[in-house]
Amino acid sequence: MIHVFFFKKANSESFVLYPRNASLKSLQWNASQLVPTAWYGSSFLRELYLELERLQHGILTRLDCAMPPGPLRNVYPPLCRLSPEGWHAMDAKYPARDGAKCLPLQYSQSLGSMSACHFGNSLWQQKCQSWMGLEGIDLNLCGPPGFRLNAQMQLAIGFKTVLHSPRADELFLKRLEEAKMRSADIAIVELGTAWGPRGTRQPTGEGELQLPSLTVEEEIHYYVHWVHAVAFPNRLVLWLSACGCAQGGIPDQRQLMKEMWREVQSHYKDAAVLVDKCVPRIYMEDYGSLFSFFLSMNIL
Repeated sequence: MIHVFFFKKANSESFVLYPRNASLKSLQWNASQLVPTAWYGSSFLRELYLELERLQHGILTRLDCAMPPGPLRNVYPPLCRLSPEGWHAMDAKYPARDGAKCLPLQYSQSLGSMSACHFGNSLWQQKCQSWMGLEGIDLNLCGPPGFRLNAQMQLAIGFKTVLHSPRADELFLKRLEEAKMRSADIAIVELGTAWGPRGTRQPTGEGELQLPSLTVEEEIHYYVHWVHAVAFPNRLVLWLSACGCAQGGIPDQRQLMKEMWREVQSHYKDAAVLVDKCVPRIYMEDYGSLFSFFLSMNIL
């Protein structure tokens, strides 16, 4: 398997190929050579991000490190063992180490959906523990989706649940602003999403506004235009296909992805690239200056 990396050079592009079995311990990231990228998606993009973290630190396995000893070690699901702030606080105490045999647990757990775990709250138990729940829809009840920043890689990533999640989308942009990544040169988002459309689900928490009832087509229209016209105007957007699966209550994502890409091509053809990992090829229209996009093709 080959890893492909794009780095910035004066008036040119260059790429480096790394065989899968090559030693990655000497791979060094130089922030001055990387173009800032903003990522927004579900587990597909999260796994790609985690692969980049492993490459950065020369971690040659996909193992997560064990939870440090403590009273919450055996709480299930693992995401609920700490608050979002608690997971991020582990970065300083348990950082990823070069050449280690595992990646610290907080890297994946701080990019989840159930960021508020209230086991004593029956409404939370009913509404916030499934793909068909209110994660990303009711932030007061279920908590905000995860977010991480890697300054060395010039990369910020936010977790996305359903297509129509305006409050979560607004929060993602606020976090990018706070991380000084709002003007990232390249955006990477998912075509389709493992969580599918919101459908008729409505927030129930105090202070949450009732959402309009949208068709799947309307949710697609909302998200495509939010990405290109609101979140990343005048920016190159890489749409990474979320391969067909049965998550989010949708038996097959392929039709959803097809309709989303048709919407993108109808309005933003010159600003969009389709990266199709469902088949062994990459479709690229006129991608202009595609620097510093590094893509690991041996995941999922």
